Order: sequence, then structure tokens, then C-alpha cells
Amino acid sequence: SFTPQAPAGSLGTLAAAPGAFVHSISSAVSSNFSQETKPVTVGAGSGVGVGAGAEHRGGAKSLHAPPGLFSAVASSLLRYPLTHGVRAALFELMLGGQPVPAGKVQLMSLNNKKGGKSRFMRATSAVSGAVSGLGSAASRILGASHSRSGSLSDREGGNEYLSSPLRLDGGHGAASSGVPGIVHAAAAGVLLRLLEKCEDAEVALGALETLTRLVQGAPSNAHAILTQQGWQQWLIPTLRTDTTRVLAKDSVKDRGTSIEAEAPDFEKVKQDPHEQARLLTRRLLRALLAHAVLRVADGSRAVTTTVDVIAAAAARGRLCGVKTTRGVLGDVFDAIDEDGETTDVEVVDSARTENLWRLLPLVDETVAHAAAVATGCVTTNSAETMTNTHKQDPDFDEEDWHMLDGTWRVLEELANFGGTTRREDGTALVGEEHSVHSTDASPKRATARVAALQRTAFHLAIVYVHAAPVKAFETAAVSLEALLPALLPKPLAGEFQSAQKSSSSSARLHLFLTSLVRAETVFGRTDPARASLAARLSQSAASVGASLLEHAAPGGSSGSLISLGAGTVGELRNLRERISTQKAAEAAAEDAREARRAGEARRAAAEAAADAAAFAFSAEQLRERGLCDHRNASLAALCERERNRRATTAAALDEEAQVLDRRWRGLHRELGGETGPWAAGSARSLADGESCDEPELSSNSNTKPTKPTYKWKLDKAQDASGRRLRLKRNYAFVEYKDEARGKDAFGGNKYQHQLHDTADDVSKALGDLVKRKKLGDHDHGDDPGDEDEEDVETKTAEPVEKKTSADEVADLSPEDKRKVRLSVGATLVNAKRAVCGRLDISRLWVHFVADEPEHCGTEIDVNAGDVPRSKKRFWRWPISRIDEVHRSRYRLQHVAVELFLGDGGSVFLAFADVKTAKDVSLKICESRPRGDIVLMDRRKKLEAARRVQERWKNRQLSTFEYLSSLNVLSGRTRNDLTQYPVFPWVLRDYTSSDIDLTNKNVYRDLSKPVGALEPKRLREFIERYELLDSDPDANGEPPFHYGSHYSSQGSVLHFLLRLEPFTGLARQLQGGRFDHADRLFSSVAKTWDGCLRSTADVKELTPEFYCLPEFLVNHDGHELGVAQDGVPVHDVVLPPWANGSAHEFIRVMREALESEIVSTTIHEWVDLVFGTAQVGKEAVRRHNVFHHLTYEGSVDLNAITDPTRRAAAEAHVMNFGQTPAQLFRKPHPKRAPPPVPAPALRCAPGRFELVTVVEPRRHSGRQRGSVTTTNDNSVAFIAVDSVVGNSSVVGHIGSFRVATVTTDGTVGAHRMLVDSQKREYSLECDAFGGTNLAGSKRTNASVSPFAADANASQCMFSTLANGKVLVSCGHWDHGIRAVCVEDGRELQIATGHRDLVTCLAVANGAGAAKRAWAKSAGADCDDKDTDDNASVLVVSGSRDTTCCVWEASPPSGGGGWGVKSSKLSFLNGGGLGHRPKRTLFGHDDAVTCVAASSELDLVVSGGANGAVTLHALRAGRHLRFVKTGRGSSVRKGTESSSSNQGQALHDSQGGVPSWVHLTEAKVSSARVLVYCGDALFLSSHGINARCDAPPIASVTLTERICALCVTWDERFLVMGGEKGVVAIRTTHDLFPWARLDGANCAITAIAVAKGDGVVIGGLADGRIAVWAPV
Repeated sequence: SFTPQAPAGSLGTLAAAPGAFVHSISSAVSSNFSQETKPVTVGAGSGVGVGAGAEHRGGAKSLHAPPGLFSAVASSLLRYPLTHGVRAALFELMLGGQPVPAGKVQLMSLNNKKGGKSRFMRATSAVSGAVSGLGSAASRILGASHSRSGSLSDREGGNEYLSSPLRLDGGHGAASSGVPGIVHAAAAGVLLRLLEKCEDAEVALGALETLTRLVQGAPSNAHAILTQQGWQQWLIPTLRTDTTRVLAKDSVKDRGTSIEAEAPDFEKVKQDPHEQARLLTRRLLRALLAHAVLRVADGSRAVTTTVDVIAAAAARGRLCGVKTTRGVLGDVFDAIDEDGETTDVEVVDSARTENLWRLLPLVDETVAHAAAVATGCVTTNSAETMTNTHKQDPDFDEEDWHMLDGTWRVLEELANFGGTTRREDGTALVGEEHSVHSTDASPKRATARVAALQRTAFHLAIVYVHAAPVKAFETAAVSLEALLPALLPKPLAGEFQSAQKSSSSSARLHLFLTSLVRAETVFGRTDPARASLAARLSQSAASVGASLLEHAAPGGSSGSLISLGAGTVGELRNLRERISTQKAAEAAAEDAREARRAGEARRAAAEAAADAAAFAFSAEQLRERGLCDHRNASLAALCERERNRRATTAAALDEEAQVLDRRWRGLHRELGGETGPWAAGSARSLADGESCDEPELSSNSNTKPTKPTYKWKLDKAQDASGRRLRLKRNYAFVEYKDEARGKDAFGGNKYQHQLHDTADDVSKALGDLVKRKKLGDHDHGDDPGDEDEEDVETKTAEPVEKKTSADEVADLSPEDKRKVRLSVGATLVNAKRAVCGRLDISRLWVHFVADEPEHCGTEIDVNAGDVPRSKKRFWRWPISRIDEVHRSRYRLQHVAVELFLGDGGSVFLAFADVKTAKDVSLKICESRPRGDIVLMDRRKKLEAARRVQERWKNRQLSTFEYLSSLNVLSGRTRNDLTQYPVFPWVLRDYTSSDIDLTNKNVYRDLSKPVGALEPKRLREFIERYELLDSDPDANGEPPFHYGSHYSSQGSVLHFLLRLEPFTGLARQLQGGRFDHADRLFSSVAKTWDGCLRSTADVKELTPEFYCLPEFLVNHDGHELGVAQDGVPVHDVVLPPWANGSAHEFIRVMREALESEIVSTTIHEWVDLVFGTAQVGKEAVRRHNVFHHLTYEGSVDLNAITDPTRRAAAEAHVMNFGQTPAQLFRKPHPKRAPPPVPAPALRCAPGRFELVTVVEPRRHSGRQRGSVTTTNDNSVAFIAVDSVVGNSSVVGHIGSFRVATVTTDGTVGAHRMLVDSQKREYSLECDAFGGTNLAGSKRTNASVSPFAADANASQCMFSTLANGKVLVSCGHWDHGIRAVCVEDGRELQIATGHRDLVTCLAVANGAGAAKRAWAKSAGADCDDKDTDDNASVLVVSGSRDTTCCVWEASPPSGGGGWGVKSSKLSFLNGGGLGHRPKRTLFGHDDAVTCVAASSELDLVVSGGANGAVTLHALRAGRHLRFVKTGRGSSVRKGTESSSSNQGQALHDSQGGVPSWVHLTEAKVSSARVLVYCGDALFLSSHGINARCDAPPIASVTLTERICALCVTWDERFLVMGGEKGVVAIRTTHDLFPWARLDGANCAITAIAVAKGDGVVIGGLADGRIAVWAPV
């Protein structure tokens, strides 16, 4: 097989493979030589036919190469550069194994011509004259060997190396001329194709020189080149140059007296290889075209085709078409003239003469254009006027005059061919053998040829009259006078053809004489010599053509040229009287028509030649395909491996560069952010000239900034319910301007106004050092904050990869880990865009690589609605983080897969077909052999839907969680706006000042779709349905009630308009502008009214209406327009009962959703959207039928072949909504009634009483303290955790483990039993024994384990594993201790801070997200805070101003956290580890309190200077300040509050936070609760609130609070104070809810048990009090 054999991975060997490849081809073909010698007949190609003498009978061998071989060789070599080795191998193949002999080259100068031939005293062709100076350069270039057996270099050739035809010593198989004959003509075609793309000038020059020598040395070699299809296209590009006149300078010193060619600047030519290549190409073209014209029948077509290729290249701006055409024709004429010197004049060469006649129209066209330029009919760049056209026009250089001079010689040859035999009366022998047209028997064709000859000669004469020097004009006049008898034959009487010909000739003569007379008039005063010559020429023409002038119409004087010479007399006046302007006009019109006909004929011939070439090319391609099938069988494996290796290496480097870029960007933002050392406003940054993040303030200190500086957008971080509750910095904020959409809307940045972030410039500077390949010049690409930061989170967090994943891959070899098990094309779909690329699946990773953008330089105007390209190209998700794989839909086709990750996020991937999607899902699941990845296909989704239905019915799930689960299981996803989750309208009253959620009248009828809520509008929908049902022209389309859908891309963007990235997407949907202000989402009441009354609006809500208040507020200050009533659209107008608070609106909406009234009817809405009433007769009965293209299975896009219909179907699916997949085939059951009795704390707080006060035994006999008494044995911490799996406890009796810690470090393990039916409660103290943190049994420690200045408080302790493990801080060694609660064993001491650790918090559920539909999420897991095998994140705060995140892993050995306390040990693994996973910075003072939530992925911490800050839990990134502290480096102007009242409130709350808590939006929006003990100030803040914004709610307490906690449902805040009273407040507004009398002692620790809300408090005297409903 003809394949390059080179080992993959060896680049040097691979680079040498093409030469070895060609050598192997040559050897294989040579082995097939036929021993007999046969004549080689060169076939026609590219329009070149075979004429007399075309059969060459040299000594060449006849070779038998497989069909399509050389085409395949060319295709294979095009991917490689043309090197010396490839060139030598190709010449060896071309010559059939003949050696190219080295030796002295016998040269013959082209300049040694007979003097008679240079009649016009001009230099010969630039090619002939210039190449004589290229010897030394060519010798150097051609020094490399051209074959394995010899060299073609001539090291002593001198400057005549390229100046003459080639004469080589012949070798075996050489032609009769002694030059080696080209055996494989196709190899020459291969070489020419490679020359087209060759970038090595030295190699190209050597190849061109060798080809030129071979072509000039033997006619058969010229035939070999001419037979190759497309050889002009391969050679012509070499002619382009930026210095087209390097060798054709105007060297005439005195144009009027002498013409002597000046030697060109050969030094410049030697230094410019491209110019050398151009000259060599011209010489090769000259040899090829001359051979075609002189020796090949129909060879003129090669010239015309070449001119056509030149014209096409000129049209593309690659070269000057006119100049190049003139140069090529001049070279051909020069070669014809040289051939005439060695050819017997008496021998009639029919091929040569016929070709010259066929070239005459092309020559006439070229000369006519020159005449038009010379006379000024064509506008040129010259500033000269008609009065000084006797100077040589700059459009005519030496090469142009050389071509024009050669034209005279061609005309003479055609006119005088066969002699000038004439009759006695002077008439030509027309039609006889020795006449002008004797080669053609057709009189009509002969007449046309004479006419063409006349036109060309007359046009040529006009050029010389107006543009040539006088001396050259005089010589040309002599030549024309000699041609006139042949050009102007006398007509024969009585012959019709002769009369017709005479009439045409007469008209042309009149036109010619007119031009001469006009020239005589013009030059009469300015150039008398030129005028005299013109007069002489006109008199000669009039004399010779006297008989033709006699045919002028009588009375021609009226139309004569007498007016041009009113003052002239004599012969000139007589001549002018004889010239007819009418005849001249007729001749001009005939010339124009003839020029058009000639042009059309030439174009038709070119098209025919192109068609023939295309047909031959197609046939060759078919033969090549057959040959390549065999070659590819052996080559495919090698090439595929090499391509994969290179692609993998390049992708790895690009990905590494992307990671470095993102890390650098993140680092730069950290350093320059609010808490970084380069923060705006710092002395250092201002000194360095950096801009300050603070808005500019006027001199008046009371002036507030008009807009917040920081801009925000929705974070992609999700919780287990799929909610996105967090905002993050928008580093690529776009200030949209509808009236300024041009490129200069934002000055130099054109479209994007990036705030306070120079990381892009720094990143680019770094990229120059680390990137080997630029990732794409996307100045306006995807902002890093959108995907880059999130990916940094996912990569760096890896919060808790399952322990089993390490065991799974431990036995795999490195190759198996990296091996790609499946690679397919895919589309990564997210809310902003769909990114096409490739998905690779290995044992460890799911890797997505985006395709390279096709047009990187295309500008994108974000302000005009364009969606920027993704700046990111690589995405990688560890297999260990994938929990579930859902087979999903994309555009109603089951071609998508959604990956659900352990941190709650998801990845949506679409594929080309269903099979690919299935293969991907299976491969991902098989990557974890233990089956930890759950594959959710259609069947399993239906099972999961039944599970969540049962859990909701039994009140184990909230309604919000239930609807979220149904949305996911039905294929709805936040990654695709066309399938966004849908939630119902549940309220109908949006106008009242207050709302009673126990009143059924305020709720919407959930048994009906939105379109059926208003009776009058419903009748219109029913009429539409009936009309469509009876429409005979429906074409089988089913009827429907509603043309629009309740959930679509437009409705989602309508609601989320104020929140990025949805703002930009909404503008894109509206064509780059905001919609009209009256159509925007401006008021909840108006939107609800539109959903009731408009026939085009039946939309439901999005989940954000029940969890995210920020989408209702225009935080970024976008200008949304002014409504028709003159009111500008800004924030959404909320119902009066929301009191202007978006948080209150969300809380009421969520309360309504979870209300008992909705719980009793929501199942009917579920039937409409996900159940039995979605389709079928039930849907018709309940008026719930939508357009058929919104339903699953209604259309198969792949089956639609019509592009228009497919595009329409796709547009409808993408823009008009998609109905969720049906989950229930039976009517949905009702929800179970609420539990009896109802939760007392929520429904009957007055029933709470102090039921018991228990004193641990070690405190017996101690003196009771007063109300405010505290001592070393006061309870500093108390925790209540459920005990699961206790067989001794019956079902209705709850068992709780109560852990306490006193101020002296004593740990208590108690048990509490709660009988919810009998309302009986018992607390058994020290049920598991009591120990001291120092390890002593039931005795007071003599030395406290705490630091001397540490005051034990509730914030210093926390529990793990359902109360089995106590984690404490505040110790003297700056460490964190883990202690077994039951037996007091010290399990671990972890150190990571440099100062005293002051506070702790535990974020349960830090492992895999606990999804409601999972099998493990059953009732038996509800009482567990964490999974037994899941890790837990512990956050610690310290006086060193940092917080550390620790990953507490379950003990190794099996059993996890569920192991018995006696066997609990971290000696063999598990625990907090040796170092923290992450360190959080941002405080300027000691950290006083901390709280964490894995659900929100947040850490909130308070500092001693009063600052409260938020960090991302898993990524460790600083997010924002909830409030700044006194003396903080964060300047208060950065994000000021929006009102003076809010600022005054902030000034009054300047206390030190002593307790913080994060609510997880279970009944309201997510919030941060802050208590400042020194100021007695309690406040509630949104997690997305601007820095120092007024709190949502706040209150100043009247007593000091010692302990606080939040109930498990997040409705209430329970506080214990110094007065011994338990105060309960609602979390949403901090209003008092209940007050429980105490035990006459300060409450120092407090906790609430899950369920009935039993309150357990630790007292200052060491006792434990229990408050419970009775």
C-alpha cells in the first residue's frame, strides 16, 4: 500500500514521511514498467488538443500506474509542506526513475537576436531580460539534490543560468533533445498543485527552474504539463506581487529621441525569492503557451484559459489583470518570433497559423483596451490630458510595448501568410490557397478573420499614434503601410460576399481615417512631427482603400469631417470631404458588437473548458476514492492515533491555559475586591493611579451616589430543590441604551462597560506567556463571572467526593483513568446559549470541549441584543460528583441528557439522535461500577414521581418541594428557557391593602387552567376550539383552545427581566431593545389582570415568585421606559398587602402556596400540567388543550425534510412553549389532612409552659443562683438531636439526645423522651455518662481546657453525627477538638488558625444533595440531619481574622456516622483532617460568630468591628458585606443605602455581632439574622442585600440576650435572656410571637427540638429547663 510509514509521536520522522512516501510510490510504479518501448502520445487536457506531431516517439517507458493514484498522492501531500525531499522524490517519479544528471548546462542567450527583429528598438520581454541576472541566486537555490542519484545544480553557471532554453545531457529514457522526458505527466500536476500552497520560496524556485528547463528542452515535456487539469490555477497565483514594476521601470531618458532599455535592479531580485518565483513562473508560462500555440491543435485555448484565470485572480484583487495579460501575450509573441528564426518559412504550420487566428479576438480585445486608454476613452490614474498624450502613458510600460510590438509581427505573419499574391488589378486572391483566409474554406469565416485583422491593426495603429514615441510611431507607420494592401483589398464586382465585405471594410476605413484626422488636428500645434506622421498614414490608407471610400453615400459632405479643418486646403481637405461620419459611426457600432460577440464566445469557450475540466476532475476523484479506500484502511489507524494525540495535547494545553486564566482572574478580583489588599480606596491603589470603586461624591458629604457601583447577577449555584437564591458580582455589566445602540455607545469599549475590573487586561498579558494557542479573541465574550467563577467553585470545592469513588479508581491504571470511553458531538445548553462541541467520557471525568469559533474577529454588540460567544471552551465534571443521569428532551425530542451533581447543580447536554443520548447516559453510569450513579429513564422517572407524590400526600414534603420535583421529573430545567420550571398562580387578590390567607376567596381556582378562569374569555376559547375542530382546511391538525402556552421562553424572560442574565436575553428576544414599557412586567396586579382578560396571555408563574425577591427590583437601574400614563417603569409594583417589600411579597406567596387551602386543591392543578388532564378527553373537558406542537411526540424534527417546515416547527417549539412530560395516568390523590394536634408553637403558642427543670447529678447540693447569677458551671451550650434506630422507643414517642457543655468544660449527655399524644415529657440527665473535656470522670477539672481569656458561649460548640460528636473551640492551643459525647473520648485535635478560635458552625448536608425523589429520601431519613456516609463541613472563626472550612469525614471501616459511639474513632481516617479545606478572608478584626448553610452554600461571619460578611461555602470566595464595621477597609460609599432613613438606621446598629444565622428560605426568602449583644440590636437582612442597606426588619431589645436559636421550620426565633424568660419572635418581621416564663435564672443556652418545637434551655446555675405545649 502507498502509505507514509512513520511512527506516531516522532515529529522529525513524521516530517520526513512525505518524501519517503513519494519514493515508495516511485519504486512501486517502477516495478510495473513494461519492458517494451512504446510511443507516448500526450492526450489533450485543459482544452489542449493533440495535433500533428503531438505524438512523441522518444525513448520513454510506458508505465502502468493505478487509476487515481496521482490524484490520491496530491491529496495526501497537500497536508504537508513542500520540502527538498518531496521535490526530489516528485521529480524522480515524474521522470520514471531516470536520474536528473548534474553537469554543465549549455546556455544560449535570448538576447542574441538578429537585429532585424527588434525593429521598434525596444527591450525584449522583462522575463528574457531579467532572468539573465539570476544565475548566482539560482545556483545557490538549486544546490540541493533533485534526486537520489544526481543534482541539477550548476555551480558555475554565472549570470546566464536562466537566460536561455535548456540543454541537458540526456539520460536513459530522455527525449530526442537530450533532456530527460517526463514519463509520469500526472506527477508534474502533483508538483504544480503543491507549488500553489508552497511557503518555502527556496523549494518553489528550485522546482520552477527544473520544470522550466524540462519544458524548454523537450516538446513532449511541455505536452505533459499542458495535459494536467488546472495547471493555470496552480501557476497564476505565483504571479501576484506588490511590486509589479520592479523589472519594468520606465528607463527611457528621452522618449522623443531614443529608447534604450536600462538594466533592472537585479540585486533586489536576488534578495526577493517571491519576485524570483514570479519571473520563473512567467518563463514557464511562456514555454508552455508557446508550445501550445506553435505545435498543438487548438492550443490557443490554453492561452485564453490562462487569461481567464488571470482575470478571475484580478477580480479577487490578487494581481493586475491587464498588465499580467499583456505580459503573458508579449511572452508568447516573443517565443513565436524566436521560433520563426529556426523554422523553415516555406513550411506551412497549420496548427500555428490556426492558433494565431483564434488568438486574434483576444489580441484585438487587449489592443482595443489599450487604444481606449491611449485616446482617453477610458479613465486612467494619469493626470495627463489629451494635449500631452504624445508622452508615454504610465499605463504602458516596457512589457506592454513589447506585447504591442509583437502584435505587429503576428499581424504581418497572418496577413502575409502564403505571400502577397495579387491580381493585376491589385485585388487580393480571396478564397485561393495562398490568401489570408486560405486555411478555412468558409467565406463567412474568412470575412470575419479579415475584419478581425483590420480591427486589430487599426486599434494598434491608434495606440501608436497617441501614446508611442515619434520614432516608434514612424516605424509602426511603415509596418502598417506594408499591411494596408492585405487589410484593404479591392472589392470584386458582382460578388455578394465581396460587396458585403467591402461595405464593412469601408466603414472601418472611415472610422480609422476619422481617428487619424482627429489626431492630426489635435497634434497639429503641439507635436507637428506626430501630426505629419498621422497625415502621411491617413493619406496612405486613403490611397490604398480608395475604392472603399468611393462607396460613401452621396452628399457625404454634410456628414464629413470638413468641420475639423475649416482652414485646411488641398489633399487634407479633400480627404476630409471623402470621410463619412455616418460610416465611421457604423464601424464603431460594429466594432462594439464584434467585441461583445468575441467576449461572449471567449467566455463560452472558457465555460466549456471549465465544464470539461470539472468532468475530468470528477472522474479522477472517483478513481481516487476507490484507491483511497484501500489506502485509508492501513493509514486510518495511524493517522487517527496521531490526530488524537495531537488534539489531546493541544486541548490539554488550551485547557490548562484556560484554567490559569480563570485562576489569575479570580486572584486578581480577590486582591482588588472589597476585602483584598488592592481594594479600591486604599492608599496603595490610589497611589498607583488605579480607579476607586467608590462612586464619585460631590464636595457635599451628604450627597449620595445616584447608582450603586457594584452590579449583580443570578448565581448558578442551586440547592437540592433546584432554587437559585444567590446573586454574584457582574464583572461585565452592560448599561443598556436603546437610543444609543451603535458601536460608540460606550466610547472606546464599543458595547461593554466593565466595572472596576482590569483583570481582562492582566489576564491577556499573562496569556501571552502561558498560552500556546490563543483561546479566541473574544473581547466581548462570555464574562468570567458567568461560568469561569462557577467552574472555579466546582473545581476547587470538590466539597465531599464520596469516599467510595477513591476506592473505585484505585485499582485502575493511569491509562484506564485517562482513556476516553466515548467521544461524541454534543451541545451544552444553558440559559444564555447553546455551545456546540465534543463530549468525552472517561473513568474519572465527563469532559466537554467547545468548537473553535469560526469568526473570532466578528464584533458583537451586546447592547444591541447580541449574545456574546462563550469565552470558555472547556468544561470538566468529575464522575464522582455525578449523582443522577436523567434522559431528557430538547426541542421535544428525546435527545438530551441532564447530569445532576452532588452540590445540587445540573448540566444539560443535547445530542444528534436518541441513540447517542442513550449511549452517553449508559457510559456515564458505567463509569462508577458500583452503581452509585442513578440512571433516570422514563420508567424510573414515573416511579420517582409516584414516590414524591406519596411523600407529599403524607406531608413529608412541602408543596414547593413537590412542585419542584415534578418539574424536574417531567423534563423541566433551568438550563433551557423553553423548558423552565412552571409554578401556579395561587392568589387572585393583588389589590387589597391586607390579605387573609385563611380566606378561600383570595385564592385562585386551581381546578381550572388560567385561560378558563374568566367565563367570558373562556367562551371565546371554546368557540375557537369548535371552529378549528370543524374546519375542513385544518390539514389534520388537531384543534386547540389556546394558541399561546402557560410557560415559554418569552414568559420566563417577561418575569425575570430585571435580573441578569435574563435582561440581556430579553433584549435579544426583542431585537436588541427593551419591549414597550406598557408590555413589560411592571405590576403584579396588571399582569394578573392580563392573564384573566387577554386571549393571548395564559401564562403561569416561575419558581422565583416563591423564593427570590431580587427579581422584582431593578437593582441595576436599567432604563425600562415610560408607560403611556407617564409613569416610568422601574421596580415591579407590588400588591398593597406587600407593604412595598419584595421580601414580604415572596413570604406571603410562599405562605399561600403552603397553606391548607392550596394543599386541598393543588392536586387538581397538578393534573392539568403533569397528570390526566394534560391530554385526551379530560383535557378537552377541562378546557386545557394547547397547540399540538407544544406536546411531546407531536412532531419529529428529524423526519421533516423540508427546511422551511422544519425551521417553522423548531421556531414554534422554541418560542411558543413546551408542555411537560405526562407523569400521572390516574387522577391525583388529595393530600392527607394536617396532623392532629397542630404544631403548638405555630398555632397555639399560649399552650407552652415550663414543664420541667432538671439538675444534673454533679450539680446536686449547689446553691441556686439568682436570676442573673452565673458561675463556672453554667450551661454554655445545649444541643438537641434526634436518636434514630432506638428499638426501645415506640412510634409516637420521640427520643432526643441532649448534649450540654458547661463553662468549666464539662460535657453532659442526656436523653429526652417526648410523647406527642399524651403531651408528656421526660429528661433523663447523664443518661450516657458525664465527662470533662480534659478526660476526667464526673469531677471538676482543676485546669480549664479553655484559654484564660475565652468566655465559653454557645457559638463555640456544635455537634456532628446526630449529637454523637461534639466539636469545640476556644482552647489554649488554638485548636479544634472533637469529643465523643457519650463516653467523653477525645477523638481529634485539629489546628489551622494562628490565634484563638472563637466560634464554630456546622453545615449539615454538605455531601450529595438530598433530592426528594431519591429512594434514600424516604420517611426513615427525615429525622436524620445528614447521611451516615456523608461528610460535614465545619466552619471555624478566629481572632486571626480568618475563617476556616473543615471537612469532617465519617470514620473509616464502614458504618459511617451510624457506628456505635463506643467504636467511634478517627485514628484510621475521617474526622476534620490535618488542615482546613479552605481559608476565608475578609475581616479586619477578630471573628466573633459564624454560621453556615450547605443548602445556600453560604458562610456568614461577624467581626469584632461590627462587620458581617458572606462567603461561598464550597468555593471560599468572598461575596459581599451584609454590613460594614467601624474602621473597615471597605469604604462606606461603595454601596450606600438608598435612603437617609436607612443610613441613620445603620448608624444606630453599630454593635458587635455576637450571633448570626442563615435561614434557608423554607417559608420565606433566604435571610441573615444578626444579633449585636452590646447594642441589644437584632436585625434581618437579605442574603443579596447591598452593603449597608437598611435591614428588612430590625428591633432594639430591652434585655440582654444570652442565647438564640431558630426553629427547624425557620418561622420563629427563640431567645433566652438574662431575666430567665424565653422570648419568641417571628423571623420574617421580628415581631414578638410568644413569651415563656422562665425558671428564675438566666438562660445561657437554648435549643428547639424538631417536631412540636419543645424548647430546652440551659440555665446559669447549671440546670436544664424544658418548655413544651401542654
